[in-house]
Amino acid sequence: AEAEEPVAARSVPAEDDPMREIFIEECGEMLSLITAALDVLTNSPDDPGALSDLRRGAHTLKGSAAMLGYESVRGVGLAMEDATDVIIETDHGLRETTHEAMVGAANWIEQASKLIAKTGSCGDMPWEIITALKTEPATGGESEESAQDDPMRHIYLEEIEQLIDQLNHDLIVLEQQPDDA
Repeated sequence: AEAEEPVAARSVPAEDDPMREIFIEECGEMLSLITAALDVLTNSPDDPGALSDLRRGAHTLKGSAAMLGYESVRGVGLAMEDATDVIIETDHGLRETTHEAMVGAANWIEQASKLIAKTGSCGDMPWEIITALKTEPATGGESEESAQDDPMRHIYLEEIEQLIDQLNHDLIVLEQQPDDA
């Protein structure tokens, strides 16, 4: 079953929603910060300033999206922030596969912001992007490839996705009928 859009996103046209306009503007600013940081990290994967900028941009996007109910953008921002935290905490620098996942996440957020500007909705949670960002190993132990091949991981992610979809659906129903709860 297809998840419904949040009530607030469906009820206000983009041009009549100043909060949405502010979000779109801030999203562009944070994406510029993230893109610049990723450019630096291409040649200097452990640059502390670029890692800090990457984290700050992801954190800001996560918070702004959460305040306005753009859960997919919030989820991607959270995954970017978490992956950056692991990189900073372990001091191993941004790996190439994680760099690619970050670029993919930034591109997805850019497309989502265009969709938000046009329709008020950011679309479905991009689980493939979030999963790619979650493979950043905390230590040198398990390889990214072995983590991806773990059959239990795939089952777990499918179950989590189903639970989140059900929670989103229940929240929408509750928002539409608050007196019936």
